Amino acid sequence: MTPALETYHGNYSAYLVQREERYQRQLEEYQAQQEFIEKEEDYIRRNIAGQNTRQAQGRRKRLERMLEEVRLAPPRQSTENALPVCRQLVAPATWCCVPKSSEHWLPR
Repeated sequence: MTPALETYHGNYSAYLVQREERYQRQLEEYQAQQEFIEKEEDYIRRNIAGQNTRQAQGRRKRLERMLEEVRLAPPRQSTENALPVCRQLVAPATWCCVPKSSEHWLPR
């Protein structure tokens, strides 16, 4: 799975919630795929030499194709925040209107 840009809607708090939800969903998908692969490999091992040889060979081909096309990488949860946390508060700029003919907005 190639890293791609992901969009998040809302503010930073919403981003954190959405990021955690996406991570959990990707983790569940990855675990389900690993479970499926394990079951298929177990079936192939048990039936490759018996009466179900053809079915086992078919499942092996299907599993190989699936692994070539859509094998999921384990999801990676970043421990770092994507956006740096501001540790120093900055006073907001205040503006005033100078009642002159130029009418500029000047910072106070």
